[in-house]
Amino acid sequence: MVDQRKLLEAQKRLMHERADGFRKRTDKESRMLLEEVAAAVRSGYERRLATKSGATGDLLRGVGQKWVDEGTIAVFNRTAHAVHVEFGTGPLGEARRFRRMPPPAALYTWVKRILRVPAKLVPRVAWLVARKIGRVGTRPFPALRRSMLDARTRFPQMARNIGTWGVRA
Repeated sequence: MVDQRKLLEAQKRLMHERADGFRKRTDKESRMLLEEVAAAVRSGYERRLATKSGATGDLLRGVGQKWVDEGTIAVFNRTAHAVHVEFGTGPLGEARRFRRMPPPAALYTWVKRILRVPAKLVPRVAWLVARKIGRVGTRPFPALRRSMLDARTRFPQMARNIGTWGVRA
């Protein structure tokens, strides 16, 4: 005759093992789904930035992503002027706090490559461009925000595909 206590303990242990296996599989699937969404945001962001004509390519090289904590992936841009490109500056921009004139030295490369100014005139032209940006501002180019909206519309399809990724406990 089988001891009832041992049988109950064995059933409890089996239920806990199944629950742990389900939890591990669900966590793994959730991580995969988050990574898929982050990859979609990042690829859309990079695709949009590639259409923006820049002198140095810093915006495109500055794109990155990393796990912040459990359940959160950050897609970001390391470039100092990325926030100014995303939100714009001055009266034309969405972020009114960026009303200052940028440092002219930061515009030297842009002035050389885009405006094709002779080297002797680069500092003067860069200062004029910086002053104009300080007064008038720049229009926003919301590449990251548009990429996030695109990924949000594709999220239900990504979530439906989670079972087809071949995740096993």
